[in-house]
Amino acid sequence: EILTLYYSPDFIWIVDFFIYSLMIFSISELYFWLKPAAYGNELNLSIVWLLLSAFFALKSLSSLTLVYFRIGDGGESSMCIIFASVYFLLCMVVLTVDETILEFGLSYVYDSLNRNTTRLINSSTPAAPILVKIIISVLSAIIGSVFLFPSLRLAKMHSKIVRDWSSATWLNAQISLLLPFIVILSWVKPLARDTMVATNVNQSRIFVEDATFNTSRLGILILLSILRFSSIKSYLQAHLDTALDKAENFQKEVQQITNLEFRKAINHVFHYLCIAATQHIAPVIIIFDLTLLLKALGGYSWMADETFKIIEVESSSSVFFRLLEKFLNSSELLQGSHTIAFRPLHTIFSKDILRGIMSFFTWWTCGVYFISTVFGIVYINLKSRGK
Repeated sequence: EILTLYYSPDFIWIVDFFIYSLMIFSISELYFWLKPAAYGNELNLSIVWLLLSAFFALKSLSSLTLVYFRIGDGGESSMCIIFASVYFLLCMVVLTVDETILEFGLSYVYDSLNRNTTRLINSSTPAAPILVKIIISVLSAIIGSVFLFPSLRLAKMHSKIVRDWSSATWLNAQISLLLPFIVILSWVKPLARDTMVATNVNQSRIFVEDATFNTSRLGILILLSILRFSSIKSYLQAHLDTALDKAENFQKEVQQITNLEFRKAINHVFHYLCIAATQHIAPVIIIFDLTLLLKALGGYSWMADETFKIIEVESSSSVFFRLLEKFLNSSELLQGSHTIAFRPLHTIFSKDILRGIMSFFTWWTCGVYFISTVFGIVYINLKSRGK
């Protein structure tokens, strides 16, 4: 029966592809854990799978967002444009914050990209960091706009769960709502790392190692994803319960409606079940994929094992471009300008650069998801009080 619902192929595709990506990533992690010396010499194909999984999930959300622009009526398209503009400005403000407050490592990204790209194009004039900031802000605005309506739907279902469901489901919903806020705070250096990481044994503070702090931050993101995955049944049931709310509203209305109109209104909720499921699970898949990419590309370790981290001296992306360069050098058909073009890429996309980029987009994705959801909850509560 699910194949008759709107957007059911997209939902099935992103879920299946994510499961396969997670399986390949788990196998790759187990292989590199059993054979650490292979980390810098063999390509981690799970990175490609995770990138594709995040791309397909983002593509599904983008196609749902574009529907509002094709329809043309209503204020949905205007809301997307407004929130995209707000998030663009907010991102520009965030990118101006000093690294001593928000520890993404983007200042190193700017310097390294300028230095490496200047060497690549043989230019004495470095590129301005504002260009990189504008590109990041545009991508961040797109993420914020496609996350808007999934967040609003999440807020609607969350409000219904908090009002009508049992205490266990209520607790799960509240924890999963607050975890993105904890993720946001975990990248605020004065509140998180400076408070928890041991810098001096004579200081009276909570002592954790730097690697342990990084691992715990990944653990919070994994916990957030697991809670959101486990709550999908409750949230979809809350979506279906809106049909009962519509039936009760019809009974309160003075004007009479036909049986056909009543059935259309109720069936509308069921036929949009896969859309609600996609809007619930696609953002979680993106966050989960970004977390795993941050671990793989940033050189982190699940167990905060410093011995293993010393072995992880080279980013998986650097290995990819280095192996690609080796392939181009050994290919008779591809030698020439293509080899010259790919040769510096493994030095441009170093571990520190990718760690900064992935840290920012992971933090930003959780941030816009949380902000838009809180906005939706506040709007729903104000609207219910006004009735």
